[in-house]
Formats: sequence, structure tokens, C-alpha cells
Amino acid sequence: MTSARTVVFDLDGTLVDTAPDLINALNFVLAREGLPPVPLHSARNMIGAGARRLIERGLEQEGRTAGFEDITRLTNDFIDHYAAHIADVFAPLRRPWKPRSMISQHADIALRFAPTSWSGCRSCCSTNWD
Repeated sequence: MTSARTVVFDLDGTLVDTAPDLINALNFVLAREGLPPVPLHSARNMIGAGARRLIERGLEQEGRTAGFEDITRLTNDFIDHYAAHIADVFAPLRRPWKPRSMISQHADIALRFAPTSWSGCRSCCSTNWD
């Protein structure tokens, strides 16, 4: 008997659009710094590499930089706000990735699917994955 293999994929941006909630959290911390909000359509390109980098990009858009301690403070505020509002606006993607159809050529293999999310993980959000 063959044991089942597990396919793990990131939920964010794969099955659901979490960008609006991420940008809302970004705009929350920017507003506390007296900065204007970043529009969703331009902020989508800023997402990637974690919360710290997203905040740095938001500050850079306004010609500002911050030191390590300030970015750490803003990141903690971002994560706290995001955790409290993690599903305020998110929506399923119109054409989600269909993992079963992507690997249907391996129909003879028993598979388990495990969607995951980095969004609720404090250490993952604060880590630069580059």
C-alpha cells in the first residue's frame, strides 16, 4: 500500500485575494505616521517579501525611510491590526488555482491537499523571505 503524498500550497493569492486586507493594515500604520493611504491598485505591486518590506515600500512611496526600531514598531502594529481584521475584505479569486487539475496526470497517486497561510503567523510576517 502506498502512503498518500501531501501537496501544500499558500492560500493567499492562490485561492483568496488577501491584498485588500493587507493594504488596509498598511494604510492603518501609515495613517498613524501622518501619511496618506496607498491606493489598492498601486499597492498590490508592493506586496511580497513580508510585512516589514511592505511597510518600507509604503514609506518609500512618500519619500520616507525609518530605522530598524521604527520598522519593528510599525510591523508589530501592522500585524496586530491585520490579525484583528484578517478577513474584513478578502474574497475568493475569480479563477483560483485548481491544484487537483494541475496534477491530474498523476491520478494513480493518492494525494492530500493542505492550504496554508502565512498571514496569521507573526514570525512569518516579520521575516524577510528574500
